[in-house]
Amino acid sequence: MNITETAELLGVTERAVRRYTEQGRLSTRSKKVKGADGRTREVNDFNPEEVETLKRELEQPTRPPRPQVMRDNSADTALALPFNQSQALEAINAATTNLGATIAAAFSEQLAEAVQRTRPVKMLSAPEAARRAGVSVQMIRVAIKDKRLTAHKGIGGGLGKVKSSDLDDFIRNL
Repeated sequence: MNITETAELLGVTERAVRRYTEQGRLSTRSKKVKGADGRTREVNDFNPEEVETLKRELEQPTRPPRPQVMRDNSADTALALPFNQSQALEAINAATTNLGATIAAAFSEQLAEAVQRTRPVKMLSAPEAARRAGVSVQMIRVAIKDKRLTAHKGIGGGLGKVKSSDLDDFIRNL
């Protein structure tokens, strides 16, 4: 049985048949076949019994059946609960309060991190950095060349621009 016949029998694509073979759900034997052009080529031959077994397996439901809700006909309640309605409401209220506090704490930490990450970075040219630091432009350029201050090059090249946070660190180390 070739791959096309196997795919048709299973109701899947040839790609799916190859995937089943890679997963070890189907095995193949190489078989030499002479084509219409007279050339001999190798094709994969699938065991029909194995294909039928896989077909039955694929026809089985993949999810277990849903549990049936038990109805308590002796009382006015729709469901038979192991505790009364007020206990259930108290349990739900306690759970949502704890969950709310946990979510609020996690959200506030994530929000602070997100704000820090998305805060725009102020980039300064050498003259702007010099004015802000209270030093000469030449001193900023020498610090960049000596790698005491990091400059980020733009598209046009040149010395580039300095992050304001890097400049603040540089000023502290003066």
